[in-house]
Amino acid sequence: MPFQPQLKGGSPVFMLVIDIPGGKKCRWMGKMVFSDMELVRQLESEFVPLLIQNNTAGGHDKKIVAKMGEKQWGEPVIRFLDPDEKDIIPRVTGYFSKAATKMRIRKVLKIWEDRMEEKDNKL
Repeated sequence: MPFQPQLKGGSPVFMLVIDIPGGKKCRWMGKMVFSDMELVRQLESEFVPLLIQNNTAGGHDKKIVAKMGEKQWGEPVIRFLDPDEKDIIPRVTGYFSKAATKMRIRKVLKIWEDRMEEKDNKL
């Protein structure tokens, strides 16, 4: 397993796959979406945040890019994953607004909460 989401008690993973230093879309995301400190705090507290550089020549990030089927030198990608590395909701690529990102966070947290309640009810 390339990452260990169970380090935060089984929290879902927020994975951002971007070029570093980044092209136009990646820079736009940083400026327009991830400059919102409330959004960033929520990602850091509710998820296991994972930043993956998709334009690296090798190493850990390159292995994750290959394993997850992402492109090198591609557009920015946001994925929300469970501890088994399965998408909780479909991945998105390209431009995504702050509002759309917040909506996706709410949707993932609702799905995650429902899964955890279901799991608790089975015990």
